[in-house]
Amino acid sequence: MILLKDFPKYGVTRDGRVWSLDWNHTGKVRELKGRLNRGGYLLVALYKDGKPYQRLIHRLVAQTFIPNPENKREVNHKNGDKANNSVENLEWATPSENMQHAHDNGLKPTSEKVKKVWREMGALLTFEQAEEIRSLYGSGKYTQKEIAAKYEIWPSQVSRIVNNKIYTERGGLS
Repeated sequence: MILLKDFPKYGVTRDGRVWSLDWNHTGKVRELKGRLNRGGYLLVALYKDGKPYQRLIHRLVAQTFIPNPENKREVNHKNGDKANNSVENLEWATPSENMQHAHDNGLKPTSEKVKKVWREMGALLTFEQAEEIRSLYGSGKYTQKEIAAKYEIWPSQVSRIVNNKIYTERGGLS
């Protein structure tokens, strides 16, 4: 077991188990049970200074045991099993590598689900639509909520567009 860098009262093992070293402030060592998030990944609540922090188990394992010299930001489950958080089943990946792995192994969600996620991210817009959104919002005649409804995206995405956080060049998302 290796102690977690940011949570010294917790440890993680190579097989993906997370342990409290001071369970309920009793000094007892106890394995934490993970719970599933909406994406199907296991997470645990770790406490520091009395505050709970939700952490994905596969990321804790990867951050602890797998070097990441290229600073890739996602952790891929090699066999596609999100419940298998052993170090042998994990690798650092770019978002595109992770998506390609999912596609190659039949793990990719249905196209409608993908479209919904991309739409929520604002990724199904063209650069021209983003420019229209900026223009509509700049006219002062429409709220972000009204614009979001028109383009079937979240108001937060309208905000990101009008504040030049995304769609700042012709390539689409930035």
